[in-house]
Amino acid sequence: MVGGAVAKWALETYIPTAPESRVFSPEDPEIDSGVDFTDTLLLGPKCYLKVTGVLGQGAFGKVYRAKEVAGTKEYAVKTMAKQSSSYSAAFQKYEAAMHAHVSDHPNVATLHEVYEDETHLFFLMDLFNGGELYDRIYDDDEHKEVDEKEEATLKKIMLQLIDALDYCHENNIYHRDLKPANILLSRDGEEVNAHLADFGIATSAKESDSVCGTTPYMSPEIHYTKVYGGENNHAASDVWALGIVFTEMLLKNRPWDNAHGYDESFRAYTEDPKYLYRHSRISKEANTILTSMLDLNTVERVSLPKLSEMVQGTDALFRRRKSTLAPPSPVVPVVVLEEEKVSKTLSIREPVLVKEGAVKQKIHQWEKMFRQEAIV
Repeated sequence: MVGGAVAKWALETYIPTAPESRVFSPEDPEIDSGVDFTDTLLLGPKCYLKVTGVLGQGAFGKVYRAKEVAGTKEYAVKTMAKQSSSYSAAFQKYEAAMHAHVSDHPNVATLHEVYEDETHLFFLMDLFNGGELYDRIYDDDEHKEVDEKEEATLKKIMLQLIDALDYCHENNIYHRDLKPANILLSRDGEEVNAHLADFGIATSAKESDSVCGTTPYMSPEIHYTKVYGGENNHAASDVWALGIVFTEMLLKNRPWDNAHGYDESFRAYTEDPKYLYRHSRISKEANTILTSMLDLNTVERVSLPKLSEMVQGTDALFRRRKSTLAPPSPVVPVVVLEEEKVSKTLSIREPVLVKEGAVKQKIHQWEKMFRQEAIV
């Protein structure tokens, strides 16, 4: 296999927008090509690399550990079986192009090289020793007291992710699949740093009518675009998804499974802006941060520079109170792309009829934004 510069290989095949809509479900099974690349040699940045073993199973293939033959540095190698259709193959190269474009930010996982043979693509990336943010969130006891040191770490991770996402947006890259499983951690002693990864459905288009993402992290306007049409602002949808991630970090639970009217927890949130505060131990300042990210109005949703200021100015993220939110449905940290049409991958039920009040007003506001007929 022959190594090559990512910019030269990927960006030459760059296409202006993502090839198609992509919807993920947390319960989707994983794809395994059945090929084991252990002991394979790759041409690394400085010398040959030897693939030493499997790190984990990704959404579209395995992730391996590789070590320099004449050195000590280790890397992660993500493998993807090549798609037979030219359309799907372009989609795979598109991921490399998106990732390479923002790879120089310290809180974006660096994509060093891309290799290919007749059947597979190989993405050579940094190896992070801290695992996924998902594991950090859910491996700990939900009711464990958060001390000042841990709170400082959470705040640091939040600021790093805000900065990384803002850098992506400044470079016209919109992630569209932010979630704890796509955020990797590195450790240096007691120091923890966060890195954005997996740009598989990223796009350079600021707006589109695509329905993309992993369902629990998709913004309400994406769900309503599926039903009523219209276009989504990808920057605003990324901020919403990051708001769900921050909520998980602070509550050790997802706030709801679906930002849609038939989800009881989401309906409760639309009726009560202090819903997260009342059912958890977050501070009023933290609640303000989360609700500004999870604003139903995309125009009013907080900008990333303003969000950074809010987090930096927060004195405390928690108060002394244990969470009473019911745990979310089981989440598999890696998801699989559905190859069928979007209409078959995401089942949207008609919004439930609700009593006159905040929820119905919110639903009418959404419908008005998309210039559709109101639900009576």
